[in-house]
Amino acid sequence: VYTNGSHIANRLKKYSVKATPVVSSTISEKIFNDDLPDLNVPEFPIHIIYVGYIRFAKGIHCLMQLCKKMQNAGIDFVFDVIGSGEMFEELKSFVINNQLDDKVILHGHIDNKAKLLEMMRNSHLFFFPSLSEGSPRVVIEAMSQGIPVISTPVGSLPETFEDKKEICFFNSNDFEAAFNIIKSFSVKRDLFIKIRDAAYKKVKHNYSIEAFLGQIF
Repeated sequence: VYTNGSHIANRLKKYSVKATPVVSSTISEKIFNDDLPDLNVPEFPIHIIYVGYIRFAKGIHCLMQLCKKMQNAGIDFVFDVIGSGEMFEELKSFVINNQLDDKVILHGHIDNKAKLLEMMRNSHLFFFPSLSEGSPRVVIEAMSQGIPVISTPVGSLPETFEDKKEICFFNSNDFEAAFNIIKSFSVKRDLFIKIRDAAYKKVKHNYSIEAFLGQIF
């Protein structure tokens, strides 16, 4: 039995079912590019990107508070927010009311996959504050484009990627911790490059469609 994440596998143990957790979210080998982005330039502004639904369960309130914290701290940043959902208007109002509209860019939903991947590659950091997940495909996609991921330890991620070696974890709604990680990016670029290199290598060798089918069959 293979399960989408370890939480289901753990629940099956009480029924004496031995299950192997896997990351079922996979990507095509065609989107990988070993010519990874240079994270050292440009140094400022720090370019952050979020891709996902704009709803409470995705940690949008955490994203809001993080942006406000960075603004108050004088961090030079640009935050691309890609996605739509029931909190979109609330997020839009928050951005306007806090004079963040020159820093937080609300793109709405983007259907063009090539454009989305290009925007990821042109970013410094991928931010994922979700409260609950299975195997978040978008995190795998971000890693495949050579950018470091800052994420909550949800779904299969903690069993798949090692904190501070392949990913940077922070607890749900802890925007202060997320802020400290982003702040450290400016002075620890070499560390973040090592993190993204390790994540890229793991994703390329283990989480392509071909690798997933090989593991299962």
